[in-house]
Amino acid sequence: MLNLKKKHEKHDAEVRRLANEMCRLKRRVSTQGGDVRLRDTHCSIARVLVCMRNGEPTAAVDNVSRSCKTRCLNATGRAPLEADLRGWWRGTAAATRRTYLVEDGAKVKLYKAIKQARRFVVDTDLEAWVDDQNVRKGINPFPRTFCKRPSL
Repeated sequence: MLNLKKKHEKHDAEVRRLANEMCRLKRRVSTQGGDVRLRDTHCSIARVLVCMRNGEPTAAVDNVSRSCKTRCLNATGRAPLEADLRGWWRGTAAATRRTYLVEDGAKVKLYKAIKQARRFVVDTDLEAWVDDQNVRKGINPFPRTFCKRPSL
């Protein structure tokens, strides 16, 4: 009986290891070919941001790269996502685009996505304003504003 229990434990451990390996390989394959697959919530938020910016997907790509648990999107991952969002914008009817902007009567999932997208816009605008103020006041100036110190 004890021998059978040990065999089951070994088998279960091997199954868990193989399942984890498959998940890891799926993630690697989905990000290698430039194919970025988003969860429904991230996809909805990205589409709302594209609609808010009249088809410009840079804010949506920034949001995805900040909020997804995927590894930080590099140029090879950002470009296909940006192209995909531009294609969605071109291929979508104006009525569908409006549904991504209207909170009243929206489905719960879409309502949450609209709220999160608006919060992201407010946060990024605030970050940009703070950075701008810091540079203007000299708290955090651009590096090029300093010249090298003369050596003694």
